[in-house]
Amino acid sequence: FFIWLASDNSRTILNHAVEYYFRSPNLDHAYWDFAGNRVFISGNPCTLTYDLTTGNETGCYWTSMPDHGYPDWQDTDFSFSDDGQLLAVFTDQTSSDDSNSHLSIWDLNNNSQVELNINLYAARPNQIAFSQDNRYLVLGSRSVLRVWDIQNLPQNFEDRAPIYIHGGPESVIGDVEFVDWGVIQTISDEGVQRWDLHTGEYRGSS
Repeated sequence: FFIWLASDNSRTILNHAVEYYFRSPNLDHAYWDFAGNRVFISGNPCTLTYDLTTGNETGCYWTSMPDHGYPDWQDTDFSFSDDGQLLAVFTDQTSSDDSNSHLSIWDLNNNSQVELNINLYAARPNQIAFSQDNRYLVLGSRSVLRVWDIQNLPQNFEDRAPIYIHGGPESVIGDVEFVDWGVIQTISDEGVQRWDLHTGEYRGSS
């Protein structure tokens, strides 16, 4: 893989770090962090970052680290919080049958990671969103809204289940976001709809 600079038609080769497990970008999703001189690329078995100048791999953000010591081989994708401080890395729904799906939150300030108990539900980038204050994360999939309080997660993985599970639109959710304090907006075949974060009550359409 290469990074092309359009201004002078130069290119930089993306170089993988030497590790005991293989990983590869799948290029389904890329985010250009010019301030940090890096690019985030969805990959397998982790979301990868590369230095824009050298092309060297600088990070591997996995969804889960099993007991065998290396990530499971599965396509990943990612979503950022509004301030770019938190990174959600998750199993790509298009490459999983939900039998081995994971979701982790990475704090990019200290490179720490915590996995959420998502009960094997995979996702797509537009189906995950952080609240404006980075306290809540919502996963909208299969007509259901699952909400976590990511600032107050239990120590044990099994206890990191959603604090709320709300019924959303009666069709597959294509996009979800926080549009106001305590309000979740979904887009589906039923149109644009809004829901109360804490109660799941329907708040009308936009």
